[in-house]
Amino acid sequence: MTTEKTTKTKDIKEIKNFFEISHLNIDNLPRILIYLSLDSFEFDLLVDHYREKLYKLHETYEFVVYVSEPGDQEKLFSELFNFSMFSCWKLVIIKFGSSFFQPILSPSKKEIFENFKNSIPNIDEKIFLLIHYDSKELPTKLVTLFNNKFAILKSRNYYPEERRKALEEILKNEKVSLEPDAIDEFIHRVTPHIGSYIKNIRKIKNLLNKKNFTLEDIREVLFPSSEFNPFQLVESIFKNDKVEFYKEFYKIKPHEDSVSQILAFLSVFVNRLDEVRKAKILFQKYPNEQDSEEFFRQMNMSSYSEPRKRFVKNRLKKESALFSDEIVSYAYQIAIDINIHLKTSSLKDINYFFIPKFNSLFLLLSSRNFS
Repeated sequence: MTTEKTTKTKDIKEIKNFFEISHLNIDNLPRILIYLSLDSFEFDLLVDHYREKLYKLHETYEFVVYVSEPGDQEKLFSELFNFSMFSCWKLVIIKFGSSFFQPILSPSKKEIFENFKNSIPNIDEKIFLLIHYDSKELPTKLVTLFNNKFAILKSRNYYPEERRKALEEILKNEKVSLEPDAIDEFIHRVTPHIGSYIKNIRKIKNLLNKKNFTLEDIREVLFPSSEFNPFQLVESIFKNDKVEFYKEFYKIKPHEDSVSQILAFLSVFVNRLDEVRKAKILFQKYPNEQDSEEFFRQMNMSSYSEPRKRFVKNRLKKESALFSDEIVSYAYQIAIDINIHLKTSSLKDINYFFIPKFNSLFLLLSSRNFS
């Protein structure tokens, strides 16, 4: 069995993030780069950067992509190690690396493994190899396969206290700005990852063709109302707005993306429940205004702007009063039931499953309003 640990040697260059190599020219870019992450946000940026630098050489280059289809391992071997008198620049991309390299790393393929390993030092200097290894850890045997001579970028999501500073750095690099409330909205709703941040900033930058963006710009481009919005659906629950809830809910249409849409809703829903449950406890522990700093620290909101802090705290006070312990428990149970239903039943009856449960939840919330 392969040990899921990364071997560290002086030959392996660890890259912090995309920015670390975004300024490098073709001569300084890593020849073999492994991107270690379950997502592909930053990997796409890396590929684009390599292609841009190769394009600027004004020379012919080949762009080859492997996605772990039958025979791809043999094709890769030929691509990397067969020499040609007329060799040109090559950018070789491997996606789904965990599946791609599994046959090569298996004990039964020892000869292929050794041939590959022994040939790695002979890769032509005009060849770049970028690998997206979709896992949390890099197998030691894969490190050995590449003779410990490669660069690695281990990607991760930002922690709450890192997000604002990271976004500000990206805005500076992209030479654009967001208004304060637009920054808060962006941080609250965009996946906290450098690749996701850069892609979304470039999206609004390219579509709107300007440098300063408002909250309305962010919402119009990144979160269009014509599409299902899990954040809006959850917001309607915590505002006890039954009409808005079903208006948003019926945007979920029976198709192949429905499961992912509902799972996205569940994720946001449970996160908001966790937030309210935690706030209820902290409001009791820190009832005085002078305790606000500690309240926000324990809520992982210290990085929020002062206006955002006031807004969020007022919202949480209203929601904590509206959501009794009984209602919070019931809401968690709804989330559990929906999750089980998605895994065991057909999506065709999802409306009939959702509606009674949320009707009951809104009935409980309305009784709190009148009590």
